[in-house]
Amino acid sequence: MNKGFLVAVSLAMVGLPANATCYDYEEHGELGDEYIICYEDKCDLSRMTAQCAGAGPNFTEYDTGWRFGYEAAPRQEYTYDEYTSWEGDLLSPEDAAKVRVFKVDRYLAWELMD
Repeated sequence: MNKGFLVAVSLAMVGLPANATCYDYEEHGELGDEYIICYEDKCDLSRMTAQCAGAGPNFTEYDTGWRFGYEAAPRQEYTYDEYTSWEGDLLSPEDAAKVRVFKVDRYLAWELMD
């Protein structure tokens, strides 16, 4: 399972009612939670800037340009197409697998695992 998908699902499910759509922290003048997002050997301290869940797009965005999400793909039965993007460019599944996300809490960080 893609770590971006795990991040999107876990963050989107925390504290949002089932019918919620999007919450933009910057629009509300708030600071989102902090994360360390690493790609290969480069890591950045990031803040969540928006998250969407429920009916429609499901994703989380960060101030460093990362976006993790999934969308329902109607086929024989519904499946979910996961994606990871940086500064608007989609990463291949192989490159997306190189992304690691760590939640920061009180000067500690732990990896969100799949």
